[in-house]
Amino acid sequence: MPALSPHCVGALVARRDGAADPHRTILAFRRACEAAGVVIAEDCGVEAVDRQGHAWLLACGERRFRAPVVVNAAGAWAARLAALFGDEIALGVRASMMIVTERLAPLLDPVVSVVGRALSFKQSDQGTLVIGGGLQGAADLDRERSSVDFTELAKGARAASDLFPAVRSVRIARCWTGIEAQTRDHLPVIGASPNAPGLFHAFGFSGHGFQLVPIVGAILSDLVTEGTTRREIAAFAPRRLMQERVAA
Repeated sequence: MPALSPHCVGALVARRDGAADPHRTILAFRRACEAAGVVIAEDCGVEAVDRQGHAWLLACGERRFRAPVVVNAAGAWAARLAALFGDEIALGVRASMMIVTERLAPLLDPVVSVVGRALSFKQSDQGTLVIGGGLQGAADLDRERSSVDFTELAKGARAASDLFPAVRSVRIARCWTGIEAQTRDHLPVIGASPNAPGLFHAFGFSGHGFQLVPIVGAILSDLVTEGTTRREIAAFAPRRLMQERVAA
């Protein structure tokens, strides 16, 4: 990696790791779902739920949805949705920030992470550098908005320029932050509700949701259709965070 600063004297190469473009990947998942007959309803958050016989009735503004099984994958808002069903689950939120630069000639191929600094560094297919690493902005769940903390963001830009001197004069094209859920133990919540029949939770991935989506989808498919899964998910049980809240 010739672009790396000479003061960096060691690294660990994870050759079996990979990377993907989240935007294009999610669009591909969406197209596959719609081709299979899935109807995606947007801009209709769940406001109330009611148990009617063996099914749940979800009120989403003027719209109503009735189903025997509900999967709560509402991200940072998942604890609020769970509470409507009687599951009080402890959940925090984070607003990780990202920097995208102008387009550059090819600089590096792998995704770079750094020990001791909040930095992740990669180059997209379009040539832009995407710089992150977990630096936090501010999240507002009520307004469904997040904001950038430029003082914190500057730390990521400084770390990138320290390790890759070639980017010191590169212009920043845009930056953003997004809201995601984080549990106290940084493990996701995956499994059946202990209180609401037919409700399954899948949230709280603490910054790793994109990586885990395929396997979690397979687990949820097992739980919904078979009532069990051969994969070991006891460590992710919702009850552990419900007990945690009571203790607090």
